[in-house]
Amino acid sequence: YAAVRALPPERVEHMRPVVAAVSTQRQPDDAVYVYYGAGQATLYYAPMFGLARNALTVGRCSMANPRAYLRDVDQFRGRPRVWILATHLIRNTGELQAITDYLDAIGRRADMMTVPATTGLSAQAAYLYLYDLSDPARLRAASAETFEVPNVKVDESLAQGGCYGTQAP
Repeated sequence: YAAVRALPPERVEHMRPVVAAVSTQRQPDDAVYVYYGAGQATLYYAPMFGLARNALTVGRCSMANPRAYLRDVDQFRGRPRVWILATHLIRNTGELQAITDYLDAIGRRADMMTVPATTGLSAQAAYLYLYDLSDPARLRAASAETFEVPNVKVDESLAQGGCYGTQAP
């Protein structure tokens, strides 16, 4: 009876633990990149954990051009510690996968955290990655312009209506 009356809360796109982890592990010179889909939740929780808005770089939405995501993260080349926060993935677009594949090619993944959604859908999980992008040899392996990105056809209505809130211009 108690289980039926008080079901556990559903945790979809649960960014609070991810933002908390960044706030406790972040070092003063660390860069923090927020995938656009996680922008609203991250900006909501950031002040609660002492993360200033100017310490975060919220990426742009570019479903129709995944190479733009690689250009977004290219600004962190040479940095020894770059955090990537993500959630609210649009299924079948491969956006986050393109970003992490690229960062795996040009850097070293130092840490990762996943907070699963109670729905079990990976698109609704929250993700945190820490990358070291300071190795010159690895950085020569690829660029945002040369790295192979997925050739995904995005429904035009999704591309127009899928972006909201905090995306950069």
